[in-house]
Amino acid sequence: MAEKRQSLGQSLMGLFVQRPAVETSPATKTSPAAETPTVLAEATPPVETPTVDLKEPIQPAELDFPSVLRRQGVNEEDQAAVDKTLALLHKLPADTPVEVRRSIVSAALSTFGTPVDRIIEAALLHEAALDRHVQLAAEETAAATSRVRQVLDDLDKQVQAARQREADLRTKQQGIVKACADLRARVGEVVTFFGPTETARVRESSARLRDVVKVDTEAPATRRPS
Repeated sequence: MAEKRQSLGQSLMGLFVQRPAVETSPATKTSPAAETPTVLAEATPPVETPTVDLKEPIQPAELDFPSVLRRQGVNEEDQAAVDKTLALLHKLPADTPVEVRRSIVSAALSTFGTPVDRIIEAALLHEAALDRHVQLAAEETAAATSRVRQVLDDLDKQVQAARQREADLRTKQQGIVKACADLRARVGEVVTFFGPTETARVRESSARLRDVVKVDTEAPATRRPS
């Protein structure tokens, strides 16, 4: 155990002590929640976050988290403290008991002048900032959704008005057909009275009738029923 702690102590030096002329790799990416040790989670109460009930799997949005956190008051020092602490936790053996991990981390932080309260505060600031960002995004989404819904409502009203206009036109056409059919039936009494022979003769010889038929076949689109 002593050798393990000594090895861990050497690893901690690279995390919490800034050495000149040594380029350290950025630790801005955090591991998935399922792989994150539970040290900080057990030390802080859970925070309720909004849930979305969707059937399709949700793909994480691409966010500039450093900028998001800064806008909510989480400075670079806070972010670095959390990133370094997470890197430290990931270096500890997975089978190390939680209490032992806590003691190792606390001792390391104390050695390098970083109070545990400072780390916990930074982590809580992260949580609060992320919750606030979700809240602001939800408000913006609600406002945008409301505008889209208004557009859809307006379009729906236009569609309903167009459908009503179509129905009115069809009803009017049916009325025209009925009115003309009624009068034609009355006029048909005259045609029937004089018989088919006389009717056929007049239909064949009538120039006026031919003119009406000619107009009816040549320019149907330019006429309007009176």
